[in-house]
Amino acid sequence: MNSINRFQKSDIPNLIGKSILFDANVVIYIFWPVPVKTWMNQYSTIFNKLLKQHNKLMVCTYIISEVINRVIRIEYDNYKNITGNSPAFKEYRNSPDGQIALNDIYLIMLNKIMPCFDVCDKSFNKTELQKFLQVDTLDFNDKIILDLCRENNFVLLTNDADFKNTDIDILTVSKNLLRI
Repeated sequence: MNSINRFQKSDIPNLIGKSILFDANVVIYIFWPVPVKTWMNQYSTIFNKLLKQHNKLMVCTYIISEVINRVIRIEYDNYKNITGNSPAFKEYRNSPDGQIALNDIYLIMLNKIMPCFDVCDKSFNKTELQKFLQVDTLDFNDKIILDLCRENNFVLLTNDADFKNTDIDILTVSKNLLRI
């Protein structure tokens, strides 16, 4: 079995030729205008270094779905805070304001995000899915991401501490994830 590696920003030159799978949290930090903490900006730097180094940057349908769903929830929370209205989420999403937000999200996905990435998906069989249906520290989508990384030898770019004890290579700015 290969050794498990944890990479930080300074290790990027050692990742030449590697495919990097971007987790949803990192995609949001880089591309979505949310209140940014200083450490989040480091992911934009990593993204730019990987682009310049010509690494293959990857996402999957599950990550795209997670980004869209989380960002529309962020917009919903912003709407509630700004307007003082608290409609049910689906009511907001189907409202003119929600449709404008969703259109903006889709435009950012189409024009800013998708041009930078290749898409890697996998069709899972029943046996594989049954293995994911066990309670542990990873949610269902994280198990899909873990499987994709293992199968394709991807390095996962994430800030998600749930991946701390996994057997895949990780690129992160999280001090917690850098310790194995």
